[in-house]
Amino acid sequence: MRFCHLFVLALALFVMLACTSRGGKKVAASSATAATLPPGCVDLSGGYGADTASSAFYYRGRLMVVSDAGSFRVLADGYAADDSSGYFEGRPFRAQFPHTLAAVGGGYAKDRFSAYYRGREIATAQAGTFKHEGGDTARDQLDVYIKGVKQYSR
Repeated sequence: MRFCHLFVLALALFVMLACTSRGGKKVAASSATAATLPPGCVDLSGGYGADTASSAFYYRGRLMVVSDAGSFRVLADGYAADDSSGYFEGRPFRAQFPHTLAAVGGGYAKDRFSAYYRGREIATAQAGTFKHEGGDTARDQLDVYIKGVKQYSR
């Protein structure tokens, strides 16, 4: 198992060095900052990019480890998903049903059975009635959440 982890890290470092040694181009990202993507990379929006030659994915110039490159898709609000994992700002998180993951705004997302704030599961949230209310606030049929923390029951 340890060898496998070292191999993955070495491969990621190789791809990153190989791409950046060819020079980079600036592309517009979703924030005020710009992301550096290597030549041959496609801007997928929201700060995400893909190197078509190596099937590598990036978030704001940072190489990502993607579970299932063939099903990778950018959602919105910093979220992306493939059929195996959810991603928030390029970092993977364990989504219960990643193939149904959808961003709902304000840093919130939900899948068929769970709701998330900035990639962290909200344990008490009911995904079926979960909605973003604006700003940092969301609610479901029973509770109100601010920054993903239950504040009170309705």
